[in-house]
Order: sequence, then C-alpha cells, then structure tokens
Amino acid sequence: MPLVLNDRVLETSSSTGTGTFTLLGAASSFQTFLAGVGASNTTYYAIQNTAANEFEVGLGTLDATGAILTRTTVYRSSNSNNPVSFSAGTKNVFCTYPSTRSVNYDAAGALTITGATTMSSSLGVTGTLGVTSTATFTGAAIHNGTTTFNNTATVTSATNSPLTVNNGGTGTPLANSAASFFGDVNSFSQVNYQNLNAGTSASTDFVATADNGNDTTNFVNFGINSSTYNLGTFTIAGAAEGYLYSQSTSLAIGTATAGAFTKFFQGGTLAANEIARFAPTTNNLLVGTTSDGAGTSKMRVAGVIESTTGGFKFPNGSVQTAASQPAGPAQINLGTTPVQSYFGTITDALATTASHILIAPSAKSTNVISALGTITGGSGYTNGTYTNVPLTGGSGTGAVAATVVVSVGTVTSVTIATNGTGVNYAYGDTLSASNTNLGGTGSGFSIPVGLLSAGGDELEMDGIKVSAVCTTNGTITVFIDASPGYIAGGRNFLYTLS
Repeated sequence: MPLVLNDRVLETSSSTGTGTFTLLGAASSFQTFLAGVGASNTTYYAIQNTAANEFEVGLGTLDATGAILTRTTVYRSSNSNNPVSFSAGTKNVFCTYPSTRSVNYDAAGALTITGATTMSSSLGVTGTLGVTSTATFTGAAIHNGTTTFNNTATVTSATNSPLTVNNGGTGTPLANSAASFFGDVNSFSQVNYQNLNAGTSASTDFVATADNGNDTTNFVNFGINSSTYNLGTFTIAGAAEGYLYSQSTSLAIGTATAGAFTKFFQGGTLAANEIARFAPTTNNLLVGTTSDGAGTSKMRVAGVIESTTGGFKFPNGSVQTAASQPAGPAQINLGTTPVQSYFGTITDALATTASHILIAPSAKSTNVISALGTITGGSGYTNGTYTNVPLTGGSGTGAVAATVVVSVGTVTSVTIATNGTGVNYAYGDTLSASNTNLGGTGSGFSIPVGLLSAGGDELEMDGIKVSAVCTTNGTITVFIDASPGYIAGGRNFLYTLS
C-alpha cells in the first residue's frame, strides 16, 4: 500500500460519524480517488462538512474498489485533532498535503526533514539538507550542499559508493567504495570529525574493524584525546595527544614502494625535524642522520647511544654494562727470589666472568707490532741466530725481535712474539738493530712495520708471557711465565675489560 498523492482529487460524501466514508464521485473539473490515488493505496485526505463547522485532515486508506476511505490517522481536526463524528450534510473529501508531513525549503533555501525518511531511489540536493530524525537511503545519495542529521542516517545500496559528496569538484568513485568525497581547492581538503565533548574520558576515533571484530577485539584505532583526557585504562596517550594502535592483531607500518623511506619526525614539519628513518634497500635504521653510508651497519647514529640499564650484548654473548676500563698499569710484585712462573690476583669491581681481558705493555695499549714487512738484509754481519734483539727506529718504543738470523753476512730472518711487540708504532715505520746485538759488525739491515694491533689475551714482553682471566666476579687471576729463564722483581702491564 504505497502512499500516493495527486492533484485535483475531490469527491463528495454524505457519510456521518467517525467511521469510513463512502465516496460518491468526483466534483466538476476534479478526478476520483480511484483514478488519482488508486485502489488499496494510502493518501493524505481532508474532509469538510459544507453544512457545519466540521473538518478533519489525516492519513486514509482506500479499499479494493477505491470508493471507500478508511480514516487511518488524524493529524488535525475541529475535534481537538481527534476523529470527528461528522453530522448530516454534504462533505467535500479531497487529497491534500498536510503541513505536519510536508518537506519545504525555508526562506534561506534550506531543506529540513523532521520525521523518519526513507528514499528508495537517488536523492539529489543542491542546497542544505537537514534531517532531525531517522533518514534511510536505499538508493544513491548525491548531495552538493550541506547535510545536517540530528538523528540516524542510513544509506543502503548495491551500487558502488552510494554516498557521494562533491565539494567544488566532481570525481569518479573508486571500486568498492562505501562513500566518496571530492574537493577541488588549492589548499588542504579534509574530511573532519570532531568530538565536541571536553570530558576526561572523551576522544575522537576512526576505527577499522575486521569481519570478526567488535568494540573490544580485532580493530585498528586512529584518534586523539580530549583536552582534559585522564582515563586510567588508556594512559599511553595523554590529554590532546593522538594515537594509532591495533587491538588483538599485529600492526604493519611502512612503505610499499622500492626506494621509499619510512621517516619519523617531531617538533615540526620541516625536513630538519626528522629524527630517524629506515633506509630503502638496506633497511638500516638511521638516527640523527640521513646518510646510509656503505650500508654495512644495521644502525647508524649521529650522536650518543646510551644504555641506562642492562648494558650492551656482543656477538660472543658477553654483556658489557660499563665501557672498557683501563685499570693499569697493574703491578705484579714477584719479590726478590727469581722464579720461572707466578700466579697472582688483581681486585677489580668491574671485572666479571663474562669479561674479555686485553693485555698490553704499560706504555700504551695500541699500535703493537704484530707483523713485519720485507727484510733489507744489509751486509757484513756476523753469522748466527740472535735472540731478544731490540729493534730501533720508527715512531714507537719497546719493539724486540724474538730471533734474528744472519747468514753469509746478511740478515735473512726476523721473528717477533706471537702476540706482538712494542707500542705506539705506525704502519710503514722502518726498524733496524744495532750491529752490537748482531755479532758486532755489519750495516744496512732494515725492516718495515707490516701490521699493528691492540694487544691480545696473552702478552710476551722481553721473553716474559703474561695472561689474565676472570673466573670470579671482581677478581682477575694473572699468570706470568718466564720459562726457560727467570725473573725477579715487579712487572707492570696494562689491561682493559671488554
């Protein structure tokens, strides 16, 4: 029974009371309800008694013949808006448009709908549309002006983008769009949502929910808290702070195009406000810098890296909670009796069983000679094998050759301790030895520094081997071996923890 309105529908009736009205035919120049409205349909009607001060306006329903009108609902009447018990006399019964059910533009061109609204086809509005109750659109809603809904608005359509809003321009909705918004302005164009409540629990949220999600599970939330927000169940973001999080699921953030950066910034929107980025190709994290260098480090930092607790863990599994600490030179006092070997301990609160202890001569723990270059043998030296030969020259000190071999008056072989010798040398330094340490004659022998290091777990100084290990937190055990020779007195050396 659709609602049908039509022009020039008027019939007379002699019916009385509050019941149905039998229609007696159309007045001159008018049409019948059957012709204008149709059998079994509903319509808005008005009844006027020409013989008495009686009237009624309401919603009526025609029967299957179209000749009997049932007065279904009364909107206005001479009986205080209740059904009128009509007295005798001829009544004019006609189709009308009640003011309580009318939709009209006001003087400013605004359209306000004050009741529930259902539209089964397209709605096109070029001005202001105001709906103060439920609005249901089962077709497309295309609106080029302002729409105000004070209650519920439901848009249902099987077609793409049933809700299209054009603001200065008309665009083409993308596939599978639930709604489309188009603008054409040489400035920012936005879709805005603002929660006007300033309460301590208020926030403005855009939520995307999975097919198996609800208010508490499987959703992604992007929002901002109110100016006085102070809800104890969500303290990760404070008053007027924004947030993006996923509930019950993982959250993927990044770029989907090769060569594109993922950037982080704060304090402003200029390039200078960038604080970190993930570099493309290498996926390295760059903090305080935009240069990926050779891309060999998973993280490049321009500034200080600080660990407040826990320390740093290295590939060998050790955890370092303090920087390498030089704790020497450490003095090992062997007394006055010559010995071949010695065990002793050093107390160091920073030493742990995970510490790696590096040993070096007390002068400095860097630029120890660990390899030599090609020999220039010289001539006139005394043949033989010489041990513990001091090496002269270069920028460092303390270098000693474990053996020097002279054959046919020429130096043919030079060896140093396995763990290096001397300190403070530079690559390419040229070394030699006094002929007094090579038999007393000869000249021209030289050899360049080929490789430098920072020392090792075991150090040989002048034929004395020193090694150290921490087997108990806070205590370093030191072993000194002078075999096959002997040593007496103190020995100084430098160690560092790492």
